[in-house]
Amino acid sequence: MDKKRIKQSFVFKGKVQRVYDGDTLYATLELGFDIFKYSSIRVSGIDTPELRGSSPAEKVLAKAAKKRMKELCGKEVWVESLNGGEADKYGRVLGSVYQLDGTNIADILIKEGHAVKYKGNKKTHKWV
Repeated sequence: MDKKRIKQSFVFKGKVQRVYDGDTLYATLELGFDIFKYSSIRVSGIDTPELRGSSPAEKVLAKAAKKRMKELCGKEVWVESLNGGEADKYGRVLGSVYQLDGTNIADILIKEGHAVKYKGNKKTHKWV
């Protein structure tokens, strides 16, 4: 067996428990073999306005992003963990989140203006 050619994929079906904001949600992930894990999930590749933003205008945008995230997630999502299911320094799983039909939720949020592309470096985008 050539271990260099094996790529482990961590894709889990998740029952959405709540949406915290436009780029973070809580879900119960189905790990397989009747094992479930409740996790906070940070959507990879995007940044949305903060609910505790610097201005009232940013808070309005944050509430709109959160509302849209709730609509897009529905009750269940697919989560592709990008850090092997391990928690980041805030206790969140970092991952791509998809609707059950495979549509990438981050792509929709960016297209609709609720999010910007983000690679985890210093934030430079000003919402208002």
